[in-house]
Amino acid sequence: MPEKRRQPASAVVPQQPALKKFTHNFFDPEVAHLRKIYLSTLAKITVAITLLIWTALPIYWGSQDHTTEHKGHYEKLDVVIADYDNNSLISQIVFQTFAAVCGGPQGLAAGVVEHDAWAAVVINPGAYASLQNALNGSNTTYEASSALTFYGVEASNNMVYGPILSAVQKPLTQACVTFAAQTVRASAANAATSPQLLVQPIFYAINNLRPYDISIATALLLVGLILLLILAFIFTMMNYGIRQVIAPYLNLLFWVSLVSYAFQVPFDRKFGDSGFLVFWAVNYCSMLALGLATEAMITLTTPHFIAFFLIFWIVSNVSVAGVPPELQYHLYHYGFAMPFYNASNAIRTILFSTKNQVGQNIGILLVWVFVSCITIPLFQAFMRQFEVRNAKVLEREEKGDLIDGED
Repeated sequence: MPEKRRQPASAVVPQQPALKKFTHNFFDPEVAHLRKIYLSTLAKITVAITLLIWTALPIYWGSQDHTTEHKGHYEKLDVVIADYDNNSLISQIVFQTFAAVCGGPQGLAAGVVEHDAWAAVVINPGAYASLQNALNGSNTTYEASSALTFYGVEASNNMVYGPILSAVQKPLTQACVTFAAQTVRASAANAATSPQLLVQPIFYAINNLRPYDISIATALLLVGLILLLILAFIFTMMNYGIRQVIAPYLNLLFWVSLVSYAFQVPFDRKFGDSGFLVFWAVNYCSMLALGLATEAMITLTTPHFIAFFLIFWIVSNVSVAGVPPELQYHLYHYGFAMPFYNASNAIRTILFSTKNQVGQNIGILLVWVFVSCITIPLFQAFMRQFEVRNAKVLEREEKGDLIDGED
């Protein structure tokens, strides 16, 4: 009796009928299998985006929470009081009023520029003696604001300079009012010749040591770094699979830097004529640190899901670049190691001559580059093994179908 041969598996699997274009609507029974695939994929994407929203966005929301609802946190910043008036009555009243804000006199205006303190209140030398001379009528040109000076650096972080100034002004103004109340009798004797002594015997002047005086700087700092990351991401997508990215970044960043030079941004305040080259080097290291991270992750996520990493990468950087981590919850101290934070600090140094930490900033950016250069081949090797394993499994399944079909 002849042996029956089994039919190939493909012979018993029902085939979907060929569909003609432009002849079906969404609810046609003939496209039910396609509709099922579409709805299933849409549901998975919706769940993934929802998880992204509740994972990435709270990072940025939380970074702003401590600086808006907890305004008193500004009062915890270091404010130095320097007494150059030999513990006069002015000094005693100012120190008593600032007792809850600052620990005592230390440092100079240069220390504020070097980030030894966020601000400084200086009791100027000879302030009390000048006031006494005005009260005695021997100093008719006395200015109340010559007694005290507030020193701050707006360019270090223009977003928090205003709140810091407001936090210091309250006790500083109170000190001036207290002193005026205690000296009102002596001032009244000379009210005719110096009427200002009756109302305001002492006051303060504001000395912004590094003003934020370059309006286009915003385009180079937070917003510019976001654009830099987007440019790197576009290059990653166009260059997917080639991986030779460092040399093209070199050319691309030269043109990006020239845009700022064309708008006459002053790069010579800190490093002289070399300022533009330092700016270009910071931009180059920043784009490598940001772009190579997307180059590494696209290997794992593939182009279909790299946008999820891009959102997380932007949010985690932006959350710590605008507001100093010192003003945020302790969780956000990771910002000291992030590319945006270090690039922003380096650019501020170049543009406004603030504290020079460019070497440290570039070093941290290069650490990110090094990590990406290690993870790119590792991720590629992992994905290659994964694809080889899947190919072998598929090959075994195809061989099994062929054997079954020959039986």
